[in-house]
Amino acid sequence: MDEYYYIYPDGIAIRHFMIHGVTDEDEYSVSEPTLFSNPGDKPEENIMLEAVRLANLSGEVSSHSYETWPSDKDGNFQDAVDDPVIATLNLKSSIKPFYIYEPGTGITPYGGGRREIDYRYSKFHSRNHWPVSQVPCDGRFVLAADRVTSSAITSVEPVKRQRENDNAWVGCFIMGLSDKPIEQIVPLARFWLHPPVIGTDSKAYAYEGFNRDERAYYFSKENELANDLSLTVYACSEHPLVHPVFVIKKWGQYSLEIEQDGRKLEEGNDFTYSVRRSLDSKDLIIWFNLSTQDDIHLNLTAGQF
Repeated sequence: MDEYYYIYPDGIAIRHFMIHGVTDEDEYSVSEPTLFSNPGDKPEENIMLEAVRLANLSGEVSSHSYETWPSDKDGNFQDAVDDPVIATLNLKSSIKPFYIYEPGTGITPYGGGRREIDYRYSKFHSRNHWPVSQVPCDGRFVLAADRVTSSAITSVEPVKRQRENDNAWVGCFIMGLSDKPIEQIVPLARFWLHPPVIGTDSKAYAYEGFNRDERAYYFSKENELANDLSLTVYACSEHPLVHPVFVIKKWGQYSLEIEQDGRKLEEGNDFTYSVRRSLDSKDLIIWFNLSTQDDIHLNLTAGQF
């Protein structure tokens, strides 16, 4: 299995995974968001009983308590919103982990909703054979808080697609940390899953589309003498622009100035960039500290270092 993580200045990452050598995508479990507790701590000391919140792209939200086991007869969260794509874990901290998945992802209580252990010790699934103890066994349930404890809160089956050239199963999802309520994460999910359309009249650059695996718009420079890239992003509430990334392949070793709707942007505050060097190209990567539901015009100008 190969994994690539694309992490940008907002601290939000894309996990892009590739599973090789299997014929059935169900043979692998890819993600189990897990809480770790120190010796002496039960999971309840680190996470609220109302541990999971789910949201869909319409902004509907459901909350799920582990006071009683939260799965329905099919193993899904009871009374969950339809088509959830966002999940947050309600840790007892000001900053909480969140995940954004592609539509069709299965998000269930740990184990697909099965009650696998004796839950008298904790309301949450708890094992302590891993990752610190390294007990050689197929799973050790917790009877006392004498070791580091791992508690998988949810089981997630991300959408996977089989790649034609090598039959690998591939997929991706977003993972991050935020002090915002789940409702305020919905615009990011809308952007990632339904990015706004881009138009450009710069004939020296070819627009290659939005790459969900990297959360990035891709362009390729077709004329090495070209300096300016002018483009318009057609954003709206259903297709917002949230901290976008632009990758311009074959940019070269040039500095960068950017104007947004005629206003010069400040590097380090409004955007940050770097040049990625490979054997045959120098690619520009730009991250924008920008969120909007309105159309914007951007003009990128190359300069000399």
